[in-house]
Amino acid sequence: MNFNGWGSFEDFARACGYTCGNNSNNNGGTYQPFNTGCYDIPNGFQCVNPDLFVIVGAILGEIMAGNLPSNVQNSLGNWLCLVGQVILTYSSQQQYFQSGPGIYFDPRSFNINNPYCSTTQNSSSNNSNNGNSNNGSSNGNNNIDKIAKLENQINYLLKEIESLKSKIED
Repeated sequence: MNFNGWGSFEDFARACGYTCGNNSNNNGGTYQPFNTGCYDIPNGFQCVNPDLFVIVGAILGEIMAGNLPSNVQNSLGNWLCLVGQVILTYSSQQQYFQSGPGIYFDPRSFNINNPYCSTTQNSSSNNSNNGNSNNGSSNGNNNIDKIAKLENQINYLLKEIESLKSKIED
């Protein structure tokens, strides 16, 4: 593969379908994002389709690998992996700093932070029953006692409703 080069990274990104932003003002070739209030980096990747993002990375890797000797490929590839790991480590520490340690794993917390997934009482009680029925812990026995009390209260309320119905009919 031969690569003749691009005028700038912005030209390359636009050639690959990067259209997020307003470059129609031609103010010295600078690229202004639509919404600068989002604090995206200049020429950020937020508007790039994920499939396109991966394909561009694969193409760049092929172009670079085809024009480099193997020892330089190893060195550069390892260096790029290191850069990626540093970015990921920095990002994870930043998320930890901003959000705190979070919650510990618990089957009852399934999709707890997903605003588009509504949990019902049945699914959460099924998850908690599945987690407690296998170990026979005191929590499982405590839940059984609570269920029995609730059943008794429901039966009592049903009897009261029936007695009120009979009084109304009389």
